[in-house]
Amino acid sequence: MDELKTKYTRKELYELIWTEPLYGLSQKFNISYPNLKKLCDKMCIPLPLKGYWTNIKLNKPVTRISFIEKYEGDLPFIDFNALDTINIPEISFQGKLKLQEKNVQNDKRLTFKIPKKFNNPDKLILDYQRRGSMYTNDTLRIKTSDSNINRSLLFLDTLIKNLRIRGHGIEVKYEKTKFLYNNEEDYLNFSILEKSNWKQETNKWGRTDNTLVFNGKLCFRCGHFNFDQKEWIDKDDLLIEDRMINIIAYMEVKGKEEYELRLERDYRHKIQEEEERIKRDFKKSQELELLHFKELFTLADRFQKTKIIRDYINEYERNILERNMMTEAVQKWISWARKKADWYDPFLELDDDLFESLDRDSLTFRK
Repeated sequence: MDELKTKYTRKELYELIWTEPLYGLSQKFNISYPNLKKLCDKMCIPLPLKGYWTNIKLNKPVTRISFIEKYEGDLPFIDFNALDTINIPEISFQGKLKLQEKNVQNDKRLTFKIPKKFNNPDKLILDYQRRGSMYTNDTLRIKTSDSNINRSLLFLDTLIKNLRIRGHGIEVKYEKTKFLYNNEEDYLNFSILEKSNWKQETNKWGRTDNTLVFNGKLCFRCGHFNFDQKEWIDKDDLLIEDRMINIIAYMEVKGKEEYELRLERDYRHKIQEEEERIKRDFKKSQELELLHFKELFTLADRFQKTKIIRDYINEYERNILERNMMTEAVQKWISWARKKADWYDPFLELDDDLFESLDRDSLTFRK
């Protein structure tokens, strides 16, 4: 295999996977073993069954699963240097992490070697040294044996200085140490603790008690909650101090994800608010339009009734004259009726002292 090659078609990757064990390929391409399996599944590439490579070593017959030519997915080829573009969250994150590690490593402003003693320590380190771990509300989150406190502070001092240089913020508040991506409101909690082992001890009454005892291995944690926290734990050949680049890159990639998620949430929230505002305005417009229409309907109804009243008065007057029954009282009534029609007419609405508090539409007195 040409080790410099990173771009493969489905067919080429299939041939590669059936030529060399998956675990070895995952190391060469700097992709985790589970993610490489997910990638093969995404590209519809069959994998060797259990025992395949053992049988190869023992020169026993093996069966190769045929390549699946028909493929309707969106990955006809893969570039292991562009994993960040893969539409699988775990693989995309690992690709982004690889790129960010290069970015961090090439930043000449940063220091990755942990000093043996403090040199102008960060204010948070000084505050912890001055106040100690008893002030857990507003000091760094450290939970270790006394023998590992100094080592933890030296590591955190270097990490915090590097993060500040990169433009990020660190805040200690409410029993949490927060990494603020680009000094925005988006944050990740982080802490240092020392791993523990259960130890059996016999108490003075002869009973066996199980107690947790620090084992000397430091653990750096980063995340929001226990279920999504990333841990870096001391190994015999790899301490957390040796993984500074990876830790910074992870915090930045994860922090950027949180930042972009918040922007997306804020955008969706603004869209939702705008849609709700449009709905409210439309509802108000509907109600106002209905109110205006009801007013129109009421005025038209009053106009029609006014015409009926006047037609009645005129017909009444004509009938009285034909029958020669006109009297002063009848004339007064006709005059009164016409004034009432003028009061009720929506185009005239003449004043009437006795009807001053009477509503023309409902013909009820206002209180």
